[in-house]
Amino acid sequence: MTLSADNSGYAGSLTVGGGTLLLGNAAGLGAGVVTVLAGGTLDFASLAATNRIALNGGTLANYGSWTGDLVVNYAGATGSGVTAALATYGRTSVTVLTGGSLDVSGLSSDVVLSGGSLAGDLSSYTGNLTVRSALSLASGTTSGKVTLDGGTIDLGNRQAASGESLYYRSGSLLGAGNFRGDLLVDIAGANLAAGTLGATRVVVNAGKSVNVGVGFSNDIRLAGGEFVADSLTNYQGTVTVAGGATLDLDGAADYPALVTAANVVVERNARLKGNATVGAVTVQSGGILAPGNSPGKITAASLSLAGGGTFEFEVSGVVDLFGNPVAIAGVDPAAVAGLYYDTIAVTGQLSLSQLLTGPKFQLNLRSLFDGAVGAVNGWDPGVDWQFTLFSYGSLDLAPNTYLNRLFAINSDNFLNLDGTPVDASHFSVVNDSLNNQVLLVYSTIPEPSTYGLMLGGLALAATAYRRRRAKGQAQS
Repeated sequence: MTLSADNSGYAGSLTVGGGTLLLGNAAGLGAGVVTVLAGGTLDFASLAATNRIALNGGTLANYGSWTGDLVVNYAGATGSGVTAALATYGRTSVTVLTGGSLDVSGLSSDVVLSGGSLAGDLSSYTGNLTVRSALSLASGTTSGKVTLDGGTIDLGNRQAASGESLYYRSGSLLGAGNFRGDLLVDIAGANLAAGTLGATRVVVNAGKSVNVGVGFSNDIRLAGGEFVADSLTNYQGTVTVAGGATLDLDGAADYPALVTAANVVVERNARLKGNATVGAVTVQSGGILAPGNSPGKITAASLSLAGGGTFEFEVSGVVDLFGNPVAIAGVDPAAVAGLYYDTIAVTGQLSLSQLLTGPKFQLNLRSLFDGAVGAVNGWDPGVDWQFTLFSYGSLDLAPNTYLNRLFAINSDNFLNLDGTPVDASHFSVVNDSLNNQVLLVYSTIPEPSTYGLMLGGLALAATAYRRRRAKGQAQS
């Protein structure tokens, strides 16, 4: 029998039960699935048909220009039969449709589950499985890659096996309350909805991104990926920034700055930057803080620093010991931190106690002129200056601790007017306990080992002066 007409308007199924069906038109089979039974042959006559073909014992002829998929829409398909068909007809995957059942024991070819079911020993399946309908992994997973792409996977409330992970594009997990494995995002712009992924941790690798829905609280690990626009505002869990990755809190760079309840953990060689209000921030040894984007401010519910971390501190304007800004006219002096220079405001506890026994926390100073490294407008090495590194609600540190011993200062990129670096010995770190601030102080007199204590007194005197002056102005 020959089909010579254009039947593209026909969307129903077609079965070749015996004999040979010959194409005389590439659209002769319509748009539906064609099933070829044992004893039947479908001859494409080298035409570029696009139909999905189910081979239930049948064969294909002259199929070199056929571009469709091999599918299973019948019960009892075997892995060996599918493997042979894929090899014969030059395909790499098979799709299991509604009504179809495939035994995947020992199968290594890729499978797309789209309405049917799988049978046999899943643990011996080593191919890539894409789930677009429903699959139960309550008894364990396959030995290959499993990707959830719009369907559901039931994990039966079991725990993850050692090293077990799933890949995610869309869809939801059932019975995943005890599952502590990783869900590896496999697409850019994956939507994460609250209550759909159980206890899994979401991992976002390079080139991938997530759009977080309101109330989503699963742990997220950024390993080179990112959040879509400002969706981080919806997040209520803990995001860990992996080594080599950056979390830019500016998102879409909208103002006012992003506000989120998310907690942030910054691992070794990872970077936290941008302007935002966040939850608790933990900087592990080797982690990097870089507020703003030349310069800026991060507000955190709490902040814990480990030895060996780094604060990349940028300055575009200077402020004297009495809080008077020099470089930018018309700016409220109370708002210079975050505008003139980087700062971190901690509404709760600032924890520096780990620095007492570990390596020092590095302060990399960088002066800016027109956005590039250069001498700050208004800089005068003959004048004393101060900057608020951190403000805090409370400080986790023994009283009278000499802060300068906890920080190492690198001023190679903090330049004088002649382009030479400012000597780091002129800088010190001081705790202004009266105003709950940790200050970076520049003094015209280089700092000997005991000078920090005197600088602390000078900073406190300056603070007292500001208070008296403000009080006098208010009374007048």
